[in-house]
Amino acid sequence: MLSFLSKIIKFNNLLVLGISRTDNGNIYNVLKISKRKNKVDIISAATYTNKEELINSADLKLPVLLVIDGKGILNKKIDRKSEQDIAWRKNIDYDNIYYTEYNIAGYDFMTFCRKKAIDDIIQSLQQKGLLIVDFYIGPLLAALLQPVLNTNIIISNDVALSFDKGLLTSVEKYTVNAVNYTFGDKILSSDFIPLYGAAIQFYVAHPEFLKNSSDKINQENIIYQRSFNYLGLAILATFFTMLLFSYFLIMYYSSKNAELNQQNVYSSQTYKHIIELEKQKELKLKILNETGQLSKNFLSFYVYQLSKSAPSSIQFSELNLSPILGEIKENKKIVLESSILVIKGSTTNEYIFNEWLSGLKNVSWIKKFEIVSLKKDKKYIQQFEIKILLNDF
Repeated sequence: MLSFLSKIIKFNNLLVLGISRTDNGNIYNVLKISKRKNKVDIISAATYTNKEELINSADLKLPVLLVIDGKGILNKKIDRKSEQDIAWRKNIDYDNIYYTEYNIAGYDFMTFCRKKAIDDIIQSLQQKGLLIVDFYIGPLLAALLQPVLNTNIIISNDVALSFDKGLLTSVEKYTVNAVNYTFGDKILSSDFIPLYGAAIQFYVAHPEFLKNSSDKINQENIIYQRSFNYLGLAILATFFTMLLFSYFLIMYYSSKNAELNQQNVYSSQTYKHIIELEKQKELKLKILNETGQLSKNFLSFYVYQLSKSAPSSIQFSELNLSPILGEIKENKKIVLESSILVIKGSTTNEYIFNEWLSGLKNVSWIKKFEIVSLKKDKKYIQQFEIKILLNDF
């Protein structure tokens, strides 16, 4: 059900809420975004100095994407060849921090902060009725705008991102006045640059960016809530329409039934037709049974279970239930592997990928699985194909 609703309920209109933490309190920057096909448009931008003003002015019906920066947010450049940086990274307590990471050309740029501070912000906004769908930490997502702005320095809130030949080279504190940037007919100050970058990442999901998630945010509940709001009235209207249609249909068939009750002889042709329909029904049921369509679980079940178990570093590109054996030829019966599920996709983290595979061994509806292929593409991203034998088919 969730997989089906996710295809219908889209977050095409979004509020990106930037919270800049300062010694004098929080500053709230709001960017209203609209996604049309492959274009992410800026609708409006506003700044609020307190939470009450934000709550009174914000459109609480829209989903909210958080971008948190400022006091308590730390930035770190990690050299993958540096033993000191490697040792520092190994000592990170990921259970107590939230982070947003940008991986490029031998370096990792990480922005992180204490988990409790972010969870407190998320919960306080949720209590005010905001529908928070995700969050990012720090200024790094502004790097996504470098090809558009075509500049070697981008000011992202109070941080300067420096680039060389399009690649991020340093992240430094910036204390001078805000800088304005032009996007089409919209002008955004540097305070809104990380918000726009976060919106692009939310819709496009560039694999170079990694982050962890919060158990305080449940996108499933938001999807169900929005589906109830949008589809509830439509279902109610459809129900009454069908009820009215049923009434007229019953009246029509009641009159026809009165006529048929006067007939007590049925033609042999009608009888033969009924027999033929029964044979067709049995044949179709047999075909459905052979193809696994009468299984107690549908494709959406497997898609949901696999998507739920897969970490964010694993992306699925294809799921094929009951693949066809051999080639399709004219006047030849099509044979399906009714108990097979083939998964294709990519992963940016081999360790997490192996951990995920180990977890599949304990899934009740998986009898066994086989890694058909595992190789890196030109971008050094692992591409995989897995063949799963289902237990409950």
